Amino acid sequence: MTRYEAQLTRVLSGLLMERRLARVSMGGRIRRRGGPPLLELVEPDAAAGREMLERLRHHFGGRGALPVNDLRVPTDADNTSGRGVVDCLWHLSTRAGGLGCELSHRPPLTFPRLSTGLLVRHWADRNWHHLDREPGLDDQLRLLMKELQRDRADQQPGPEAGLYRVEQALSQLGPPGVLASLGLALPRLVRLKRRPDRVALHWWGRVLGVPHRTVQARREAVVTELFRVNRDGRDRHGNTVESLLTRAFLADLDAYYTRYRRLNRDRPPLILLPQAHTPTGRALLDALAGAYETAAVGGRRPTRPVVLALSTTHRAAGSERRVDDLAGDLDSWTSSAGRSPAERWLLTLTCANTPDGDGR
Repeated sequence: MTRYEAQLTRVLSGLLMERRLARVSMGGRIRRRGGPPLLELVEPDAAAGREMLERLRHHFGGRGALPVNDLRVPTDADNTSGRGVVDCLWHLSTRAGGLGCELSHRPPLTFPRLSTGLLVRHWADRNWHHLDREPGLDDQLRLLMKELQRDRADQQPGPEAGLYRVEQALSQLGPPGVLASLGLALPRLVRLKRRPDRVALHWWGRVLGVPHRTVQARREAVVTELFRVNRDGRDRHGNTVESLLTRAFLADLDAYYTRYRRLNRDRPPLILLPQAHTPTGRALLDALAGAYETAAVGGRRPTRPVVLALSTTHRAAGSERRVDDLAGDLDSWTSSAGRSPAERWLLTLTCANTPDGDGR
């Protein structure tokens, strides 16, 4: 293990809030100031940097201790119309290589807000030519709502998925079936668990500013607005689709870490991003920084992942910090300085040689 890798491992252990008997961990202290920044490590040797990320993944993600993604994030993909960023978010949300992996002492992460946005984006790409045809819009909405409900039912774990499917089938059999489906819904009501699709659509309606009282039903009004955002590429406030999907991704992570999990000191996810110097990698970091900025406006302290991105080139001259000084820089770091979200939330690290020539 190289010298700066050992220093980086110690800092990441603190940011991931590993248990400390004597004092609060670095992650706990920095969370009180708004959460950790995005870390971008500049390593000219791409092969050595990738090997280091792989060792960090095995070190922190072994035995399902906390969610850690693999290094197959497509940061080198084409980012035309933001598609590269969307593909990266999709990979980070999967169970095969993403943050939805199996964990040892808690259920895996789920992403209802992101998956709903991705489904509408994919569906709108295939059916965008129907969006301006009012006579067929209602039929298209009903078709999509069925797809949304089926997709959410497939993601419900355990016996709830079977109860949900039986409930949907019985509700089609007239009054007796409706009464039977209500009986099957009682276990879910007793557990006070809201359906993931309704939680996701409520969140999207709040983010897109859809009024509660409209001519359409609430969920149809939200989906219609999602269609128009995907068609135009931006919402009414100028936010791009990929920035909205990034906010949904972070909102799903924050919703997973409830008050109980925070009191139980469940450790946040670790996101490792190779090739962050590519256009897609830069765009993904900018989208994450913009989502951090938006979440910080409300005054609440959300749970954020710890992000370590690997680049082979400097992002901006004069903005980098040395890895040896990272622990001290984080103790005094705040997000107040900087003109853009990336300048406020991105901390660039360099592996510059120390005076004794042992930079690694």
